[in-house]
Parts: sequence; structure tokens; C-alpha cells
Amino acid sequence: MGDGTYLWVKGIGKRLSDFSKSAYLLVFVDISNLKEAETKLRIREEEYRIAVTHSKDILMRLNIQDGTIYIPDEIAKRHNIPGKMENMPYYLVDNGCIQPESVADYLEFYEKIMRGENCSVEVKSKGFGRYWWFLGIATVIFNEKNEPVSAVISFSDITKQKQQDIEFKALQESEQLLGIIVETSTKLILKYDFDTDVLIPISPVSKQAFSRITHAHRSRQLITEQYIAEESIAQARAFFQRLRYGTPRDTKHFKVRLPDGGWAWYHCTYATVFAEDHTPLYAIIFCEDVTNKRQSELASMRFQNYTRQGTKEILFNLEYNLTLDTFEGYEGQIPERYFKDFTTSYTKATERMCQDILPKYREMFMECFSRENLLEGFEKNQSYGTKEFQIAYHDGETIWIRAFYQILKDPYTSSTNVWISCLDINEEKRSEIRLLEMARLDLVTGAYNRTAFIDYVTERCSSPEGGLNRAMILLDVDGFGKVNHTLGHVYGDTALKDIAQTLKVVVDKEDMVARIGEDEFAIYVNDVSDITMAKEHFRIMIAAVYRELQQGVKVSISAGVALFPRDGKDFQTLYEKADRALYQAKVTGRNKYVIYDESMQEIAERSVITPIEQPIFVNDGVYIRTFGYFEVFVNGEALLIHNAKAKELLALLVDRRGAYVSQGDIISCLWEDESVNKVTLARVRKIVMILRNTLKEYHLEDLIEPKKGMRRLNTTKVRCDLYNYLSRKPEYAHLFKGAYMVNYSWGELTIDELERGN
Repeated sequence: MGDGTYLWVKGIGKRLSDFSKSAYLLVFVDISNLKEAETKLRIREEEYRIAVTHSKDILMRLNIQDGTIYIPDEIAKRHNIPGKMENMPYYLVDNGCIQPESVADYLEFYEKIMRGENCSVEVKSKGFGRYWWFLGIATVIFNEKNEPVSAVISFSDITKQKQQDIEFKALQESEQLLGIIVETSTKLILKYDFDTDVLIPISPVSKQAFSRITHAHRSRQLITEQYIAEESIAQARAFFQRLRYGTPRDTKHFKVRLPDGGWAWYHCTYATVFAEDHTPLYAIIFCEDVTNKRQSELASMRFQNYTRQGTKEILFNLEYNLTLDTFEGYEGQIPERYFKDFTTSYTKATERMCQDILPKYREMFMECFSRENLLEGFEKNQSYGTKEFQIAYHDGETIWIRAFYQILKDPYTSSTNVWISCLDINEEKRSEIRLLEMARLDLVTGAYNRTAFIDYVTERCSSPEGGLNRAMILLDVDGFGKVNHTLGHVYGDTALKDIAQTLKVVVDKEDMVARIGEDEFAIYVNDVSDITMAKEHFRIMIAAVYRELQQGVKVSISAGVALFPRDGKDFQTLYEKADRALYQAKVTGRNKYVIYDESMQEIAERSVITPIEQPIFVNDGVYIRTFGYFEVFVNGEALLIHNAKAKELLALLVDRRGAYVSQGDIISCLWEDESVNKVTLARVRKIVMILRNTLKEYHLEDLIEPKKGMRRLNTTKVRCDLYNYLSRKPEYAHLFKGAYMVNYSWGELTIDELERGN
């Protein structure tokens, strides 16, 4: 050029065909700018190569057109990352490398790059099992048309710097918070100086407390009986010794003297601050007045189990230190003759009380309440107990006392204390004895109930009595359902009571009469050695019960007898065989007694066969027996329905043979002569629920089908002797022998139908 500079020129030539062979068209183009851009690009690539070789940062090149990242092999290997990543920036976001709180900034960073802006960003990332912070800086590269085509991006690890920033911020907040706590705290807050052994008050409360101490506030001068209770001095010395030896933390409780001469318990805790070489710089001590809290804790520990005993008539409460065998305190009124010994020591108290306890309870009392046994039991985690005994308390008057003890560890000392509460339970015991006797009686008839009968027979079976023969008699009132249906339940209850009184009259005083079901009785006869006389006795019993009531209703009784020890030596065996004999009496005419013999075993088994020669006592689903007593068997085992009305409801549904039974029908059968009202409907709902829950236990909840308040039995899921008999197949003709659901009076209607069918 004329000014001495140079240009890059590109020449293009073309021969002109229309002219002579020596004619050409030449064109020269200035490409200086392009060459300058190529030079700059080579320089940048060289700089990029040098940076890749020497930098600890993650360097990468972004192709803006397709969003692909290229990472030099050396960097990719060094940081264990891919050399190529497509679909940026979403690749790292989708992989979870970028943490949620940094995603928005990270995406905005790439949006700026796409727009051609040089930019930077801080992002939080996760990799290799930990979190990292990176500073990303992007430099955009443009083409000759000044369009962004790529970008060089570097990510620098700033994790340590970020952590320092966070820690510094947290430290500032902690200092501000500590200042607020110190100024507003009700605790004594002290700073302990290791070099001088001086306690420096920090909080306003501690400054006020220490203002009363005129001498230097050194720990060794403060741990004296002038300021610390004698029993806490050892604890205080150990606390400050651990502090001076550099133990980082410790906690102790001290009993401290107050300016007015009183005492308070303090909970003291310290934390030591160390230099980088682990030398202790200073310690902060926190002291909290826990006097009221300690008293509440002790009271809570004393009564946490005692309160479970309920509200009773407390005679007095006593507290002793078992470790030192000393008296601590009492509540209530201690009788004058006990006062001296009770307030001396625990040993004296137990010895004195034992003198007035009735002899048969003394050994039990000392075994439980002796000081040695209580301490030994407490070591085995037995911290409380209750004993009842009789004692000559007032002028020789004997009363029942319940003594409840609670052993506890004093939370601030090593002592073990016991709290004893003595309650007057004299009236409670008398009521209990009366209730126990009442619980053994049937409220309607005054005879013993089923539970009492079982207990009595079980006890008698375990006593041979020189080989005497005895007998269990099961009795069932014939036609009693007609009494309730015709004359009403009140009259029926009276009739049952009269029958019970008759049975009591015709048996000996040593024999037991019990009502074990709605119209079922049981008698245990203690001597049937003379079987001829016994049979006459049984005949008289049957004759004595027979009577004609109002409106021509007649009542008789059927009985089954099992002999001990011939037919069985335990309650269950005797009961089962007496029941078979009773069944035989029912099906062979009623108003009679039958003594069990082995042939009845075969008859009983044949009477429940469905089909012929196939016993029900096998694993074959649900079988229902209606002929005789109503029972349901599931896989050969009797289905136990503890609620009598729930069992009767199931029997009623069986009797209706798959037809729906309304709530009104249920009420008329289960509660005869009662109308349909809110009370009786509520009873029905309760009984239905009990039956449903019982069946659910046997996975038979689909046995009963509901429909608009009505219920029916799903007959396809059961086998039943009634249904078999009604099928009129020859193989079932033998099943019905004149007895049907003898448990329930409403079953007599079906008996008429069955008898007419015969």
C-alpha cells in the first residue's frame, strides 16, 4: 500500500472464450480481515491448549449451534468425566448433578451464552458422594459475521471458599445469638479463665449473685461449706477438677447455700473452648436453679405407679433413705404408738409394724419389705410392689391394709429412697368377699352359676375321698319355651326359681345345684355308692320337679347322669357323657333320667352322620347340628359363640332355611313378648355385630347375607342335618329322633312340622 502497510489479497482468474487465447479476466479481493480473524483464532486455540495443560479448572468448549460440550481428553481423564456431552445444558440437570437450588441460575447462564454474552455463575453440584461449589466463566467466540458460534467455559472449584463464607456467616449469627441469650437468660452464666482459676460472671443474674462475694472468685475458694452443701462438695470438686484437666464437657448437680441461709439445687454444665493446638482457652459454665424441678421429679417418680392404684383411703405415707437407713418424711396421721419407731429409721419402722401384723402374714411382709430385700430387688429393676395383710391397728381391732412401695434413685445423689403408702382397704375387702360370693350365684334362681359349678366339680374330681362314687347330673326343663311364650318371662323366672329351690330340697347339703344355661341345671352328687338308692333319688328328683302351671302349661325335667370315676375323672369328660345321657332322655320321651353307658357313644355319633358312615368330626368345612342341641362345627371343631343371643340368632337363621329374617322376627324369637322399638332394635344390631365378628374369626363372614336390614343364611356354604333330613333321601331318614334345637323354645314349631312329615 502507499502508506507502507500490507494487505492480504485473493486473486481469481478466468480465460475469456470470446476473445483470443491470450485474453483473461482477473479479480482481486481484499481478505485481510479474514486472515486477521484466522490468526486470532489460532492464537486463542493455542491459549486454550496451554490453559488445558496447566489449569486445575474444568475447561470445555460449547458448540452453540447444537448444544454439544467438548472437553479435552486430559481434563476429562483428570476429573473422570465424559469428553463429550450433548443436549446441554439439560444433560447435567437431568442427571441430578446440578442441585435444585442452582438449576435456575445454571440455565440462565447458558441462555446468556446463546445470546452471545460473556457471563459467570455459581452453582452447587453433587459428585463422588459429596457436594461441590463451582464458579463458571464463559467467553463467547464469534464468526466473521459477528455471530456467536462457540464459547470457552471454565468451572473453578470454590467449595472451600463457600464453606468459609457459610461458617463466617454462622459465626456472626452465633455471636449475635449468644449476646441475646446472655443478656436475657435467667441462668448463672460464667466464664472460667484457665490461667487464673477465676470465674467471671457474664449474665446479669450471675453478676448480681457474685456481687455478694467480696473475695476473688476462684473455684478453690468457692468450693467450701460456706457456699456448697456438705453432700455436694465432692461433686463440685470433681466438676472443677475435670474442667481444669481439660475435659471438654461435664454436668453435675450441686446443693448451694442462698444468701438468706436457705438451700437450692443447681444443674451446672460447662463447655471448653480450645485453641488450634488443643490448649484450653476458656470455658463457659451454665448454672440453672432446678430446686422446684427436682421436687416435681421426685414427686412424679413417687406417684407415677401409685396413682394407678386409684383413689383409696390413705392412712399415711412414709419416705425413707434406704442407703443410709434414715427417715426422710411423712404425710397423713401416724398412730401415736408407731410414731417414734416410724420416724427413726426404716428398719425400726418395719420391725414395729411386723409386731402387729397377724402371724400368717408376717413372713410375707418381711420377705417383701425388709431393707435388704428391697435394695436387692431394686438392683434387679424391681422398683415397686403391693402387698395386702391384716393388722391389729386400733385397740386390737383387725383391719386390712394395702401397702404400696415405690423405690427411686435420687436424681442428684447416689441415695436410694423408698416411698411407702398404707391404705385402709377393710371395706373394700369385705365388699370383695361379698362380690366373690355373689359372682358365684345365678341372680334369677339363687343357685350357683356355671363358673362356680365348674370350679367345684374340678376341685372335687381332684379329691378321691376314699374311692366314693359320685355323679354329675345335667338337667333340662322340658317345654320351658311355652312358659315364657304363654305366661311371660317374669313368670318364667319365677318358675325357674321354684325349680331351683325344689332341686336344693331333694339333694343333700354337701351336693351342689347350679343353673348353667337358660333352662339348664346341673347337680353334683358327692355320694352314689349305693346305686339302687341313687336311682330312687333320681326318680324322686324328676317327680318333684314335674308340675302344672297356669293355662294348662306343664313343666317337667329331663336328666342325664354320668358317674365318677367310672365315666370320667375330670369335669369335661363327665360333662360330655352326662350331656349324651341327657340327649338320650330327651329323644326317648322326656320327663325322665338316663344314666350314661357306652352304647350311647355310638348312638350319639350315628345321630350326626351326614351322609351315612361319614363322621362330622373331620376337616370338611361347616356342619350344623340341629337335632338335639344346636351346635356348629368348623373342620370338626365346635364353633365357639360366647354370646348366647348371638348363637340363638344363628340358630334362627338356620331354622329359616335360607329365607330372609327381619329385625321384627328376630326380636319376637330372641326376646319373646317384647315389641319392636329403639331399645330392641339396638339389641338386634349389637347381636348381629357380635355374630359377624365371631364368624369373621373363623373366616366365615360370608355365611350371613344382609339385605335392607334383614339377614339370611347362605345355605350353599354349610351342611346341616335338618336340610339333609328334609331332602327325603332314604340315607337321611334316620337322622330325626324327636328332638330339634332343644336349646330354644321357638324350635318346637319346627318339631311339629317334622313330626307331621314323619
